[in-house]
Amino acid sequence: MDNYKTSHCYNAGKIGRMPYLIVHKNFEQADKEIAHLGWEPVNPLYNGLQASAPWIAHMAVDLCLLASCRAVYFQRNWKNSRGARIEHRVARFLRKTIIYQPETDKERDLCKGIVQE
Repeated sequence: MDNYKTSHCYNAGKIGRMPYLIVHKNFEQADKEIAHLGWEPVNPLYNGLQASAPWIAHMAVDLCLLASCRAVYFQRNWKNSRGARIEHRVARFLRKTIIYQPETDKERDLCKGIVQE
């Protein structure tokens, strides 16, 4: 489990009240960016629960996934998500490495995809 903690990065972003294809695209892009930074992405879309499971069940499993990772990558839409805002509080409380997705493609090019808190 120690090796898991040192190499994995949880992918946090808005999921609810968005078309599934857009959510999937956002998370796939963020997974690529996480991998480009040298981390192994942990994607909550694949948390083992059915998409129809209650929100609170998803949050419980996702927070356990987050806690098992060393870092958390926040997609640019995270502030628009109640769940991602909770994940941000937990990540800060647990003193995880926090990485924010650049706001624009130009900014991503300038900083090579990493902005850390």
